[in-house]
Amino acid sequence: GDGWLDLFMTHVATETHTLYVNRGGLFDDATVTRGLALPSKALTGFGVGFADFDHDGTVDLYVANGRVARLEPTHDPADP
Repeated sequence: GDGWLDLFMTHVATETHTLYVNRGGLFDDATVTRGLALPSKALTGFGVGFADFDHDGTVDLYVANGRVARLEPTHDPADP
């Protein structure tokens, strides 16, 4: 609500996402103070969206998480 654009960074499964709050050109790491320090699931963050999702007049944060599964070749000639 201060007019400054903040920065939210997603990370890989073993790390927490990070919220940097803009203080007029300098950014403070607000991950812990905003309750975002512990990952809820061991997934990789694919993207984020800021919007008023619940229509209460404040900007909310949506994080899309997922994972990438590694597929091992089967070496089966019947399976192209």
